[in-house]
Amino acid sequence: MRLHCIRHVEYEYLGHIENWANKNDIEISYSNLFENPNLPAHNDYDFLCVLGGPMNIYDYGEYRWLKSEKNFIGGAIIKRKKILGICLGAQLLADLLGSKIYQNPFKERGWFDIEKVDDKIDLIRDFPHTQKVFHWHGDTFNLPKGAINLFKSEACENQAFLYGNNILGLQFHLEMTEQGIKELAGHSKSEIEVGKYIQTFDAIVDNLNLTQSCHNLMEGLLTKFFCN
Repeated sequence: MRLHCIRHVEYEYLGHIENWANKNDIEISYSNLFENPNLPAHNDYDFLCVLGGPMNIYDYGEYRWLKSEKNFIGGAIIKRKKILGICLGAQLLADLLGSKIYQNPFKERGWFDIEKVDDKIDLIRDFPHTQKVFHWHGDTFNLPKGAINLFKSEACENQAFLYGNNILGLQFHLEMTEQGIKELAGHSKSEIEVGKYIQTFDAIVDNLNLTQSCHNLMEGLLTKFFCN
């Protein structure tokens, strides 16, 4: 099986998803859009993962590859590829499925609880009812028509959605390693403002031990979503 990953910035990468793929003999390929806007043919991969980034989904002027990326993801949706979108990736999926993307009333940066909306959904059955996960977003999305809302938080009503059995959007980050979180938070220190749901850099780093439980949940989620 082949997993293709779209990256938007050099400091956000697959993290623990790469470890899971390696353990399951899944071949990984990349489109690093910050270096080269080339995207593969849809027949060249089985699964698609669209990662996060600091840009807005409509920043066409600054990021000229954004329109072609959206066309590519739209093609993957038509082809009924299994697609995982994380943070910006989830927003791109929601947009392509006809939903509105907008600034959330609260920015979330740091470690905050998500809560399952429905405990009966098989894909997330192994998750505890509440789980502390890493967030780094200011925008959010309305739930696409026909999608299932999976998680919510105090700051954000729509934290994740499942559309059919082949499109999964996560606003939060289960995939990030300790090093990845340090890089993101360090690179984006200017975004650590005073806010109800914004932690300091030190508070973020002090809770890096939480990555292990996030990785365990991510492995189960990936296996159920991509391999079943």
